[in-house]
Amino acid sequence: MIRLGILVFLIIILVMMILKGIKIVHPGEVMIIERLGAYLGKLLPGLHFIIPIIDSTRTIPWQFIEKDKNGKSYCVTKNVNTIPLGENIFYFLKQPILTKDYSKIEIDVLVYFTVEEAIALTYEISSLPRVFEEIISSALKSKDISEDIIQGIYSVTENKLWEILNEKAKKFGVKINKVELRNIK
Repeated sequence: MIRLGILVFLIIILVMMILKGIKIVHPGEVMIIERLGAYLGKLLPGLHFIIPIIDSTRTIPWQFIEKDKNGKSYCVTKNVNTIPLGENIFYFLKQPILTKDYSKIEIDVLVYFTVEEAIALTYEISSLPRVFEEIISSALKSKDISEDIIQGIYSVTENKLWEILNEKAKKFGVKINKVELRNIK
């Protein structure tokens, strides 16, 4: 009877290990796999099997928009196992800008981008949303960009932000498609 219990236990463990090794990658996404912490490969869309315990998926921080009970939107960053390759949008809500008279303006910045190199995105930076936010924050503090916003020249500001972001984003496998300014208050 004890042998039967041990056999059932081992079968359950084996089934759980097999299920843990099955990875499904949806169309338009890739998954980065590491073996014992080192880069092993990139899984393209389809059904795959990895060796549990030895192989693991690499998670990266990704930004999502969620709504509270009152319907107010806010940004949240979550770790994901797959990297979407299509056009993505990150929202940076209420970015502060100081005017000449030291009054504060808030602006929402939307960044439309495409991941061109998932491996570079995974290993060149620790958090894409945080890097984008830091670049946008420092760019908005620059005198010429803040002056354009104050004067209402939004298309010029969007182009300047696009140039700054695109130049830096190339280093980590991301192409900036468009930058949009909204809700200027």
